[in-house]
Amino acid sequence: MPAPEGESSPTPGGGIRRIYLIRHGDAAPVARDGLVADPWLAPLTPRGRAQIGDLAEALAACGLDLLVTSAVPRALETAAILAGRTGLRPVVEEGLNELRAGEVLAGPPEEIRLAIREAY
Repeated sequence: MPAPEGESSPTPGGGIRRIYLIRHGDAAPVARDGLVADPWLAPLTPRGRAQIGDLAEALAACGLDLLVTSAVPRALETAAILAGRTGLRPVVEEGLNELRAGEVLAGPPEEIRLAIREAY
């Protein structure tokens, strides 16, 4: 569909930018004695790597300019797969980390809301 009169074309390098938010591929919990040891360390599964590989193929033609990731290991792995296909070097942004349910999201609703606000 053409851009409305007076607006830029939605082409790479044009006046319109798109932001693609990608969480990560399918991840497996890290288990020790049947219990999740640390969800932070959960790696991508083979299925998750395949998902991101397919996504990287789809995004390759989009002309991405920047690839930003959190420091979460599965997000870094996701970014590495995307970088391999796009040629971009991932930029690690420490502030993009997930909330940890056991640490932040426990307690009365008002405390949870406050913890979420403070986490960001």
